[in-house]
Amino acid sequence: MTATISHGPWAYAPNLSAGSTGSIHDDAQARSLGFQSALVGGSVLCAFLEPVLRERLGRAWFERGFFKLSFIAPVYTTDEIRAVVEELEPLPGDEALVRIGLEKRSGERATAGYAGVYRSPADAVPPWQRPGEPPSFPPPPDADPLPEEPLGTAVPSKDLVVSIEESGSRRRAAGDSCPWYEEVSPWGGAIVPAYMNLLVNLDNGGRRPETAQARGARAGMNGTFQLLMTGPLFAGQPYTLDSKLAEKGLSGRTAFRTAEFTITDGSGQRLVLARQKARWFLRDEA
Repeated sequence: MTATISHGPWAYAPNLSAGSTGSIHDDAQARSLGFQSALVGGSVLCAFLEPVLRERLGRAWFERGFFKLSFIAPVYTTDEIRAVVEELEPLPGDEALVRIGLEKRSGERATAGYAGVYRSPADAVPPWQRPGEPPSFPPPPDADPLPEEPLGTAVPSKDLVVSIEESGSRRRAAGDSCPWYEEVSPWGGAIVPAYMNLLVNLDNGGRRPETAQARGARAGMNGTFQLLMTGPLFAGQPYTLDSKLAEKGLSGRTAFRTAEFTITDGSGQRLVLARQKARWFLRDEA
């Protein structure tokens, strides 16, 4: 198969979370951790990928699409970035498969991953269950950054509603004026990208114990975001969000925790299954 590569336009991404004091989107906090300045948020970066994925995968992207994206280099407001999409050979059960990411003018990759569409709902599994994905194991006791939070720990269900206005800032930042998000979509009303429901205002996975905050988890960074969609999410419509701790551990200078999310509609039908890995720099206990 000959690889076909397409690109989005070059653009600068704004920091829409500059008011999040104590996070890596706050200039002072980011510089104290050794970064050049505040980092652009993951929800903004995902918004730059949405148009090229929608163009390549169409409405099926919202009905049986999957997505895995790792954040591998910081993006600052001074970085010019663009989306990159490369065709891949689909696996059994895939209708389409592409390599995706954001690159800087320097050629450095800021994010990298893959996305695609399953042939049918019967084939649909989340990215972490796809062939070739590494299994997860519980951390050994001496490498557990959150001993007070066992694997499987769940938080109370949360009502979730995202308006057109709430997701609009991210879409406008990426130059995305698709009417599906503002007026009418192939399913009727306006929809909201699924990542917007998960990466905006969820504090990297919900509950953050005081002991975790003391270790530096307050300044968490997106590590990897994985998503399976089985139906569109409509703007202004209420959904239920459930989450639990799926992974945790240590990796180099950072600790990490992975929260697993499920979004269901009023009838109990699951529309989204996702995982978000957040990393943070460990603080000295001295």
